Amino acid sequence: MKIALFVGQIYMYSQRETIRGVYDECKKHHDDLHLFSFHVSKDEKFDLGEYEYIRRMDLSGFDAFILYACAFYNPKIQKMVVTKLKAVGKPIISIDSYQEDFINVTSCNKEAMAELVGHLITEHGVKKINYVSGPQDSADAADRLEACREVMENHGLHLDDERVFSGSYYVDSGYKAYEYFKANDMMDADAFVCANDQNAMGIFYKAEADDYRIPDDFIITGFDHIPEAAYNDPSITSIERYERSIGKTAYSLINSNPEEPVKILPRLAIGTSCCRNCRVYTDKRDEYLRKCIKRAVDISRHTGYVSDCAADFMTYRSVDEMYSILPDYQRKFGIPIMSIVLDRNERLKTLDIPYHYNALDDEQMIMQIKRADIYNDRGEGNLYIYSSLHYGGEYFGYVVSTNYFDALNNELYHMFVNTISNMYELAQKYEEQEEYINKLKDLSYYDPLTKLYNRLGFFNKTEDMFDRARDDGLETYIIFADLDKLKVINDTMGHKMGDEYLVDFANILSEATDAGDVVMRFGGDEFVVFGISDVEDEVRKKILTIQERIKKFNEKGKYSPYILSVSIGYTIIHHDTDQSLFKFIEDADGKMYKAKMEKYEARTGSKDRRSGRDRRISNRRSLNEPVNFT
Repeated sequence: MKIALFVGQIYMYSQRETIRGVYDECKKHHDDLHLFSFHVSKDEKFDLGEYEYIRRMDLSGFDAFILYACAFYNPKIQKMVVTKLKAVGKPIISIDSYQEDFINVTSCNKEAMAELVGHLITEHGVKKINYVSGPQDSADAADRLEACREVMENHGLHLDDERVFSGSYYVDSGYKAYEYFKANDMMDADAFVCANDQNAMGIFYKAEADDYRIPDDFIITGFDHIPEAAYNDPSITSIERYERSIGKTAYSLINSNPEEPVKILPRLAIGTSCCRNCRVYTDKRDEYLRKCIKRAVDISRHTGYVSDCAADFMTYRSVDEMYSILPDYQRKFGIPIMSIVLDRNERLKTLDIPYHYNALDDEQMIMQIKRADIYNDRGEGNLYIYSSLHYGGEYFGYVVSTNYFDALNNELYHMFVNTISNMYELAQKYEEQEEYINKLKDLSYYDPLTKLYNRLGFFNKTEDMFDRARDDGLETYIIFADLDKLKVINDTMGHKMGDEYLVDFANILSEATDAGDVVMRFGGDEFVVFGISDVEDEVRKKILTIQERIKKFNEKGKYSPYILSVSIGYTIIHHDTDQSLFKFIEDADGKMYKAKMEKYEARTGSKDRRSGRDRRISNRRSLNEPVNFT
């Protein structure tokens, strides 16, 4: 079977142990476990980015789903995932979050907290409590707080609202809660009751720094019985929920249909944070400390990898460069197989996998697969860990790491994935920047109407060509063309047709010239061609090609009763010249002007044609005979 498990932060103790329980059973039965994690925050765009890859997936290839929805902490995301899974029509097991029509497994959060608070009141005479709650949107946090209130009310006590601090399930939330109670003169509580052990550890560290003695000055309790709290000194009184058993039970219910929620009863784990004389297992503590030391070393090493990886990525401008060094970091993290799946267009039937590296075989591939084939596994008891690639609300795709079990112990794996996301964002910005630069170049180098070079673009392109040709002893040439009928077209047919007149000739000029030629709209109705040729006949032949194309175009009668008409002059530039290129453009312009005058005289029999432009260039001289044609 192919089982999909949806959780929050996979390295959090309660979720990690639940995952291990499910995977133990999958491995035993040769089933593949696909693990989908969500790292929620207080940013709605970020949370939606975390969910996006699930929204796009076709989940019909899975045989069953296990949902740890209370770990999402975002009701909107939780609702979307539930709706998505319901639509598939496969068995769904929900852990610690009752869902109608699902198979439900509960660790009895409310009953467990009630037992703990009852113990504090009846065994230790606690009357005043400071309560540290989890996320306000978390169902299990709400259940635990409600249980505390109810038990206190049953004993004639009251939990004031100002003595409830709502935060997260992390240690820093315990720090903030402690500072809140301290700042509001509420350190007179008999006990700090925390919704999880991380909060409890935060309270303890702050209290210890202020020289409070636990449990002499006040009691501290947690929930989950994580090793950090269980082997602390003092050990934190907590609730042990048997998460691995929860995971194993969830798997076992896939082919069952119990009418009532299946309960996994927790136990009250009394520690020295409330009972000084309770037993502490020092042998287990020593073993745990050794593991902590090794983990600290690993975290330090992986922190360096993440830092180096981020620094390396910052030097690159494309994802292809990232793919070239990613195998090195994948090996450093010890990830056996990792794939990057790009899924920006959900309408496509295929998925791009630009990066797939098997560190075991040292094999890197680029693949493309059908959406329906992504879950076609053989059922070998593999673990596939999915993580979304996004930057805020900008979604790119996702990462799949195969059989990387250290991800369950190492929060830096998520940072590594975030670094990859950041690289995609950075590459996208570089692409956009390059696009903007190219657009600016187009605006500065090209004529927006004809798409030919303007003067700036022309001289930027031809200066090096001109210098190299002279150095190599090659002759170059300039062709100067001036449209004859543009003013008439503008006056009689309108400026829109006048623009088309310019574009039509620009296209003819581009088609009639060679790929190595540089074509420019010099301004108004004037055009220039620069090229390299030692044979003057080749230049004349090129001009005749322009003539033939114009004649063929005029057969269409687009501008009837007028025709497309142009005057052309050219000049050959010898390689030993010391004149500037612009000087030869003026020479070709003069020859073109002479050609235009000859056509005018032939048509009208008059030599008295003196337009403003004619007066401006009347002093120009030609070196070669112009070519006249209409």
